[in-house]
Amino acid sequence: MSIEEAIAEFKQVPSGYVTDAMTRLGLAGWSEGVLPISRSARHIAGRAVTLKYGPKRGDGAKLPNQYEVIRSCQPGDVLVLAAEGTPCWLLGENVCHTAMYHGLAGIAVDGCVRDWDEIAELEMPVFARGAGIRPFMTHLELIAVNEPVFFAGTQIRPGDIIVGDGDGLVIVAPERADDVLLQVRDV
Repeated sequence: MSIEEAIAEFKQVPSGYVTDAMTRLGLAGWSEGVLPISRSARHIAGRAVTLKYGPKRGDGAKLPNQYEVIRSCQPGDVLVLAAEGTPCWLLGENVCHTAMYHGLAGIAVDGCVRDWDEIAELEMPVFARGAGIRPFMTHLELIAVNEPVFFAGTQIRPGDIIVGDGDGLVIVAPERADDVLLQVRDV
């Protein structure tokens, strides 16, 4: 089965079923403490595009900003912002609108967001640890794009399949998608 076919099937499956299937296979890949902002957020499944944030050095390293990364994404991708649970906000409503315009399936943030109320009203599913008013750029900077990241208790690699709903996020390695879906059908 192609990755596109697997993603289409994952879109129809609750994240709890995926967790059960992965547990049967001895796999791990569930996030902790990252939940949808809107309880009405629809089920998502898509390929991960990762952004890693770390302590600010201020040495002039030039990486693309969030908007540039979003413009390079494919429709259906899931933007993953990894910042080890920072209390700083990593994005707001404008970034979410840009992601919607470019057809992303959703955004996952291991940290906080600002513009919570506005984001909760959007059709764009956004998963985060909470709301925050402290800006990230005073303490953090983007240090890597599309590299493996540590995200809310699990590892996410670029291209991993992110499955999310009201229970949270599950991460499936694409090379194990067929095995996981076979188990899901048996759950």
